[in-house]
Amino acid sequence: MKVPTDPALVQWLREAQVPLMFETMLRALLKEKPNDATQFLAEFMEKTCETKTEETPLTLETQNVYIVRHGHRIDNFNDNWHATAERPYDPPLTDEGKQAAFDVGEEFATFDATERPTLVISSPFTRCLETAAEIAKGLGLKEINVHRSLGEIQDIQVLKHDEAPVLDIPASMNGVSITELPSTPPPFPEDRADAFQRYSHAFDNIPKEKPCNTVLVSHGEAVGRSITGMLPHLMVYDTPYCCYSVRQRSLPDGAWNVKMETNGKVQWLED
Repeated sequence: MKVPTDPALVQWLREAQVPLMFETMLRALLKEKPNDATQFLAEFMEKTCETKTEETPLTLETQNVYIVRHGHRIDNFNDNWHATAERPYDPPLTDEGKQAAFDVGEEFATFDATERPTLVISSPFTRCLETAAEIAKGLGLKEINVHRSLGEIQDIQVLKHDEAPVLDIPASMNGVSITELPSTPPPFPEDRADAFQRYSHAFDNIPKEKPCNTVLVSHGEAVGRSITGMLPHLMVYDTPYCCYSVRQRSLPDGAWNVKMETNGKVQWLED
């Protein structure tokens, strides 16, 4: 059995269903003694295949939803990008943005099974699709979904465009397949108040369609709204790239509440 080297190692381990507890050890062993790492993993997988039995599906008592802002968008780092872009309202990520998104996926992968996301749903904008795909790869998932109600505010100043954006959904992105969920595009133009209501409705209802731990990839204003929509006494003033908030509810019919345990990037003030 051939053990791949970084950066393919993490993805390969996840696809092979090797427990995460072995990941750090294998990384170190692979660098220092690659032959020993290969032999160890081959023996482990052989024993696993011999003894593997059908696992009992995990029954969740709570559902966690992670609302993530997309990664670093290229137009904020290249002033000339808009000049030649066919769709200036839909910039992709920088390489740094893709790496940051993958890192978030790896972070989620370390969570306990009762909190680890198993579903990723994205805004239809390219920067969000790329972010969602990288998060999925970090989690070892092969598919993401798209819901148009998670999209950017349909405001001319926000989009820097005076017509409704054209957003075609590809069949795959960076090796991850994409399935679009039934949804209605938001109206154009759209004011912020209407957009905030749209976001609140999306956060409340999209995860209920499939009650599992879910990642929703959206935009900076959406992350802020995911908090202030439920805690209006807070003022969110900073939602950096790849930040996220956390919502949680008891299953099957509990009300949503905000967990004030973000990834440390979202900043807010209390009135």
